[in-house]
Amino acid sequence: MKTLWNVVSFMAVVHLLALALFAVWLWQSDRLSRDRIESLRDLLAPTVAQAEAAAEAAAQEAEALRAMEEADVRRRRLPMSSEMQIEHISHLEEIEQRAIRRLKSEREHLLEQLSSNLRRLQDREEEFEEERRAWEEAIAAERERRADEQFAKAVRQLESVPPRQGKAIMVELVRDNQIDQAVAYLDAMNARASSKILEQFRTDEEIRLATELLERLRRFGTDAELARDDDHADRIADAQ
Repeated sequence: MKTLWNVVSFMAVVHLLALALFAVWLWQSDRLSRDRIESLRDLLAPTVAQAEAAAEAAAQEAEALRAMEEADVRRRRLPMSSEMQIEHISHLEEIEQRAIRRLKSEREHLLEQLSSNLRRLQDREEEFEEERRAWEEAIAAERERRADEQFAKAVRQLESVPPRQGKAIMVELVRDNQIDQAVAYLDAMNARASSKILEQFRTDEEIRLATELLERLRRFGTDAELARDDDHADRIADAQ
């Protein structure tokens, strides 16, 4: 009897070890996880009768849902009454009106953005035009300043050279069709220096040239003033 008990105990331990090794193998080979253990427990928890009853209830619920869907499809296929048609058309018109209002709102928003961008562009163009005019005026002022400096320097040189050399410079300017420049130099020079230069014109031809220079010198300031008045009158006429 004792020997039989030992054999049974030994076989039980062997089977238990085999079962444990099998479980370890399932776990290491990724065939067994906590979720699968929970699923297995849920599967074995109810009895066979309970499982069959649950399956039958699920089948009945699915059948009822399918019947409801078929009834809904048949109801939609039935012709609508006049009231239902009017309601359906009103619903479609409301959807259309909402879409139109949305598109109109988006269009107005885009137009406002476009108008705002155009205003900013115009403002930027005006600023650029003002900057361009200011730059041109600055360049013109700088050129005028340099021209004035060069003119003053030329006048000082004419006043410092001997009268005969000053006369030669004036004659050369006249030959180069720069008689107005020669008159401007004579006008800017002091009276004593310009008189000494004109005294060097002694031949008949030189005297005629000196006479013309004196006449132009007499009208020099008056002609410039008349030219400015004419230009001012032209601007007023253009503005009108």
